[in-house]
Order: sequence, then C-alpha cells, then structure tokens
Amino acid sequence: MSKARTTRLLGILIKLLERDKIQGRELEKAFGVSSRTIVRDIRRLNELGLPVSSQPGREGGYYLNDSAHHSLQYLSIDDLLEIKSKIAGRDKAQEQDIDTALAHLYEALPAPQGQNLLAEVEFSISPSGLERSLLEKLQWFYHCKERARLVKIILGEKASHKSVKKVYPLEIYYYRRDWLLYCFLPEKQNYSHYHFSSILSYKQLAQEMNNLAKKVREDDFRQYLRRKGIDDLTKLVLEIEGAPQYLAELKEKELFYQAEYKDKLQPGENNTKNRLILKTEQQDTEELLQIFLSFGSKLKIISPDWLSSLLLQEVQEIKEQYE
Repeated sequence: MSKARTTRLLGILIKLLERDKIQGRELEKAFGVSSRTIVRDIRRLNELGLPVSSQPGREGGYYLNDSAHHSLQYLSIDDLLEIKSKIAGRDKAQEQDIDTALAHLYEALPAPQGQNLLAEVEFSISPSGLERSLLEKLQWFYHCKERARLVKIILGEKASHKSVKKVYPLEIYYYRRDWLLYCFLPEKQNYSHYHFSSILSYKQLAQEMNNLAKKVREDDFRQYLRRKGIDDLTKLVLEIEGAPQYLAELKEKELFYQAEYKDKLQPGENNTKNRLILKTEQQDTEELLQIFLSFGSKLKIISPDWLSSLLLQEVQEIKEQYE
C-alpha cells in the first residue's frame, strides 16, 4: 500500500475517534479525495478489523461502534505503530528504523490542538534556548521507554513555575490530538501522567531501571485512569470536606469551572462541616496541591484518593525539612 493511502487511512481513523460521527464530504474535503475513494478506505478499515459503520441521510455519516470508540480512545504509541503497520500490510517487527516509522506516524496524525509553537518547534528557557521539535521529543522518550531509562524532566507551563521530577517512562499515549507521558515516579512510589506540552526539558540519567520499576511496567494505563476516577483526561472531579466558610473561599477559585455542594443541610443540622464537588480542567497537580496546602487542615480531600495521598506526602516532606 502506498504511503499516501496509509497516511490517509490512519488520519480517517483518528478523525473517527475524535468525533461521534463524521460526514463523508468532510472526509473528502479533509483528504482531497473523491467519495468513491473514501468508501474504499472505509471498507479497508473494516477489513482490518476496525468496525466503521455508516448512517445514510442528511444527518448521517461514518462512525466507530461504541466498544471500538471506547477501547481505542487512549492509543499508545505502540498501538499506533501496530495499526500503521497493519494498514501498510506489513508486520511492525519489519520496521527497520523506528525513528522513520515514528516520523511517518507523526506525519499522518492531525496537528496538535491550538496550533501553537509545540506543533513544530518549542521555545523555553533552557541551556540551549531552543527545544527540540515535538517529533524529536517523542522519538527521544520512546527510546528511553524501550531501554527502561530513568529520566529527569522539568515541568511547567511558565518559566516562573517549574518542578523537577525523576521518572521511568512506561508508555506514550495519544489522546485527542495531545501526547501524554505515562510514567512511574520511584521517589514517591506512584504513577502519574504528564502532557508533553508541559515538559520543558529532559535529561537521561545513568541509573538502570531497578527490579521494582520493571515490575510496575506491567501496570495498565487504563487501570491507572480507573483508580484515579478519570473518564476524561481533560476533566477532574474532586470532593472536598470542610467548614462552610473555607469551602466558600475555595469555591471562588478561578481554577474550578463548576462547584456545587454535595448535601444541603437541613434546619437544625450540624453545619460545622460540609462537602463540595469541584470540577477542573487543570492538569498541573502541583498547582492543585499548593491550593490545598494553603488551607492547611481546614479542608480534607475525600476524593480522588491519589490526590489526597499526594497531599499527605507533600505535608510529610515539608515537616521533615523543619524537623
């Protein structure tokens, strides 16, 4: 199969994952081909075991069935390479040059959301002054993942707010035009994920992956998401307990796009404590921790458990510094 058709088929699959339904004329316009070509491409995807259905009429279009749409929502970079090789009609093991295969894969995928500088070149405050392209970053982390190397990363959306982490890259995931690094943090003995756009700089460390870290590589990313209670990586739901005056103060934070009380107190009930449900699209765990640290013991994180555990670890580290 030609490289152009392989690229187009992969692009169609990604568009089907991004939307519940997409009309044929949208695909024709997006890829600059005829309706007959799109029909053949859809037939080919079905032959490859990717169940694409069609609905006729003005409101119709192409769509993946629900189970496929759910199971393919989080695609690892290895999943994508496997699909790409399958579409091209060869085995992934036949790929001689993984960097070239990753480059072809990157070329086939839609541009990152926002069309910002991260699409091709990243600028940040670093010794070189100029970070590598997103593709080079993906290639670099892929090799570290395969070689089980410990990596030091510097995170932060702004130069004024940065944090340093030591991580073992476990997998790289593609999710709604965004790339995520799923990793194990040996110092905290837990897992986390970071958006590639938040990784300002990175460096491979000399340590080999120890036996514990090798074992945790078997952990599944989807199980990790279920433990965190995340259905959508762009949203996080928190349940907080505390006195009404402090919850009211927390509710006003711009970080949360939705806040509502879980239980309305009845007249005469004890109103010393209440619970608040908060929703945020904030992906920076450090900023969330700083907010809750500022309240001290006045607020308690009921869920998610992983955030409560991180806060406890942070408090213990602060106590150790002053003991």
